[in-house]
Amino acid sequence: MKLSVRLSLLISTATLVPLIVLGGFMVNTAADLQRQQVSEAQHQTVDNLADALDIWLNGRFTLLASQASSFSVASLDAARRQGLVRLWYQQTPQATIVQLSDRAADRSDAAYLSGPSPNFPGRATISTERLNRFLEIVDALPKNAGFQVGAPYRPPGAGPDAPPVIPVTLPARGSDDIVSVELSLQELQRQLEERISPAAEITLLDAEGAIIYSSQPALILTRVFHQVSGGLRDVEYTTDDGIAVLAASAPVPRVGWTVIAAAPLEVVSVPIRRIRLQVSYVVAVAIVLVFVTGVMVARQISTPIVRLKDAAQQVGRGDLGQQVPLGSKNRDEIADLNRAFNDMSRSLAQNATKIEAQRAEIEAFNEELQQRVEERTRQLRQSQERLVRTARMAAVGELGAGLAHELNNPMTGILGMTQLLRVQQPEQAMLAAIEEQAQRCREILTHLRQFTAGSHEQPEAWTVIELGGILNGVLALVGSPLRQRGVEVNLTALPRMIVRGDRAALGRAFAALLTALRALYTEGGALDIAALSDPAQRRVGLSMTARGAKTLGGDDWMASGMGLWSARQILHLHGGALQEPRPDQLPLVWQLWLPDASREEGWDGP
Repeated sequence: MKLSVRLSLLISTATLVPLIVLGGFMVNTAADLQRQQVSEAQHQTVDNLADALDIWLNGRFTLLASQASSFSVASLDAARRQGLVRLWYQQTPQATIVQLSDRAADRSDAAYLSGPSPNFPGRATISTERLNRFLEIVDALPKNAGFQVGAPYRPPGAGPDAPPVIPVTLPARGSDDIVSVELSLQELQRQLEERISPAAEITLLDAEGAIIYSSQPALILTRVFHQVSGGLRDVEYTTDDGIAVLAASAPVPRVGWTVIAAAPLEVVSVPIRRIRLQVSYVVAVAIVLVFVTGVMVARQISTPIVRLKDAAQQVGRGDLGQQVPLGSKNRDEIADLNRAFNDMSRSLAQNATKIEAQRAEIEAFNEELQQRVEERTRQLRQSQERLVRTARMAAVGELGAGLAHELNNPMTGILGMTQLLRVQQPEQAMLAAIEEQAQRCREILTHLRQFTAGSHEQPEAWTVIELGGILNGVLALVGSPLRQRGVEVNLTALPRMIVRGDRAALGRAFAALLTALRALYTEGGALDIAALSDPAQRRVGLSMTARGAKTLGGDDWMASGMGLWSARQILHLHGGALQEPRPDQLPLVWQLWLPDASREEGWDGP
C-alpha cells in the first residue's frame, strides 16, 4: 500500500472519529442550551413587560391623582367645572372619557369626542352606547372607597382588534364629586405586540383570569396561571388541542394582572433539528476535505503566489487595503512576502482615509466659517437698526424737552399780561377765558418738563420703596386708556421688589412707558406684566410682553418717542436700564431693571 493511501486512511481515522463524537456531544449540548435560552428569554420577557406595564399604569394613575387633587372643585361654577374637566382630558392623552360628578349617570361634566377632531388626533370617538356602558361600569364600582380601578373591557361596537379600556374612579378635592376616567390600553397593547416572536407569544390576563390581550389564545390555559401568587417559570402543559407548550408568567402588582409568554415546544425543537442537519453536513464536508488534503499540500506553494498576484491587481485598480490570507503559522519566504504586501496595502488605505478625512474637515470648516460670517452680519445689521431707532426716539424726547423750555417763558409772559388786564378790566369775560387756557398750557409745559428733566430729588434724598406698589398705582391711573383700546392688562402676582429712588420719578417712568406701549395696539390685545430677578447682579425688574401688538414703526409709535426717552432717562438716573425688543421679534418684550435694595435698612413699605 502506498504511503499516500496510508496517510489518507490515517488522517481520515484520526479526523472523522473525534469529529463524529464531538458532533453528537454538540447536538445534545445545543438542545439543552436552546431550551434554557428560550426559558430565560420567556422569563426575562414577562418580567420586563410586567415592570413596563406597572410603570406605565403607575404613571397614569399618579397623573390622575395629581389632577384630581390640584384644584378644589367645591367653589367652581358649572362653566369652570366643565373647563377643568376639559383640561384634564387634554392633559391625559390616554383618556377617552373624563367625568366629574357625584352621580355616575350625570353627563353634564363629561369630556369626550363625539366625532373626529384635528385637535386630538388618535383619540377615539365615543358613541352614546359606549358612554352609557362606561357610566354603568363606573356606577357599579364601590363608592367612597378612594382610588378604584375596574376590570378591563372592550368598548361596545369595537372590533376584535380594538384596544381594551379600563375604568378608573377617584375622589375630587374639596367635594363629594367623583372623577371617572376611561383609559385606553392601546399603548400597553402596542408594547405587548412589540415583544411577540416565534418563541414568545404574549398574553395578558386580568385579576379574574380573563384575557385582556393575546397574540395566540390557542396556546393559553388560563386555569394554569389564574390565582397563582408570584410568577411561574418553565411551565409545561398540553392544550386542549394537543399542543405542547413551554411558558412563563409574571404578575403586575398594581392591578393584579398576569403577563404570560408561551411558545410551542415544536418551535423550540426546530433549531435543534437544524443543528443536527448542520453537524451532518459538516461531517460530510470533512470526509471530502480529508481526501483532498493531499492535493492541497501540492498546492501550498502555488496558491499563495496566485493570491498575491490577484491582490496586487486589485490594488492597482484602486482597491486599497486589500489583504492576502496568510494561512496558518507559516514562517517561510512566501509568508514574509505576503506580510510585507499586506503592510503596504494597509498603509496606502490608511493614508487615503486620512486625506479624505482632512478634505471633509476643511469643507466643514469652510461651511462653518461662512455661517458665522452670515450670522455676524445679521447681528450687526440688527444692532445698527436698534441704534438708529434709539437715536430717533431720543431725538423726539430731546425735541420735546427743548420745546417745553422755550415755550415756558413766552407762556409766562402771556399769563402775566392777561392777569394784569383782568385787574384793570375785570368785566371782560374773554380775559378770564384767555387766562384759563394759558394756565392749561402752562400745566402741560410743566408736565412735559417733568417728563424730560428727571427727578427733582437728589440721590441722597431718595428712600427705599417697593416697586410693585408704584406699578399698581400707575396702572390705576393709566389703565383706562389701555382698556379703551381693547388691551387686557395681566399683572402676575409680584414678589416683594425693593429699590432705592424717587417714588414720583419712577411713577412717571412707568406711566410714560405704558403710555408709549399703548400706541402699538390697534385692534386690542394683551399686556402681560411679570417680575424679573437677577440675584447674580443684584437687580430686580419687570417684563412687559405686548401680545397682539403690531411691530415697531409708524407715526403713532414715533410720536411716543418722548415718553420712552423720558422713561429711559429716569431709569438711567436710578442706575437701571430699559431693554427694548428687536423689531422682528414677536411678541414684543420690554425689560425694565433697577438695583436691588432689599438688604438696605429704612424701607418704608409693609
